[in-house]
Amino acid sequence: MIESTFARNIASLLLCLFLTGFASKSSSQTSEYAKILDNRSITLHTENSHKLVFQVKELKSKPNYARTYYWYDARRTHISQGGYSGKVLHGQFTDYFPSQSLNKKGVFKNGYRKGVWTDWNEQGELLKWSTWKKNGETGAYTLYDGAGNLTESGTLSAGLKDGKIYEYPLSDSLPTLKYFNKGIEVSAEQYHDSQGIWHRTMHYLGDKWQSIFRKKTL
Repeated sequence: MIESTFARNIASLLLCLFLTGFASKSSSQTSEYAKILDNRSITLHTENSHKLVFQVKELKSKPNYARTYYWYDARRTHISQGGYSGKVLHGQFTDYFPSQSLNKKGVFKNGYRKGVWTDWNEQGELLKWSTWKKNGETGAYTLYDGAGNLTESGTLSAGLKDGKIYEYPLSDSLPTLKYFNKGIEVSAEQYHDSQGIWHRTMHYLGDKWQSIFRKKTL
């Protein structure tokens, strides 16, 4: 009788431990699922076999008609100007080639690209990095030829070359400096004249300083 009671107690204890462990595991899994839902992380395979990993959010603010939005609906990502449907992309974004090597990486904020975005070819060579703001590709950028060689650098304004643009030949010769105003190439004089009195004054003083320095070294 005593042995039977002891056996029942042991069985009850083992059952209790099993249920406690199951409940703990179930709670942990629920927590992980909740975390995934909170982050709204999505993995999507495109028609060209690329894998996209990104996050989305509900955007309740009124769309800006001058802005291009990236959004997600019906298991596809979409791009449209001045509006969106479904959820907008928000957070880290990564695009993988079918080989799983990186193709594109950056950050979305409320449906538009923000900060530095980077592009690679399938061999892992850097192709481009550029800066994005609310009005599009705006700020510093750099281009590469797909073999690791720098080919061009400068600044963009809403996707257009703007300011000083350096072009780098494959030889060891010095880079070529060109000037642009919202996508239109201009002369150095036109560029400096468009920069205002402060910029023109500093440019004049710089030319004077270089002239004096050259005379001293002759």
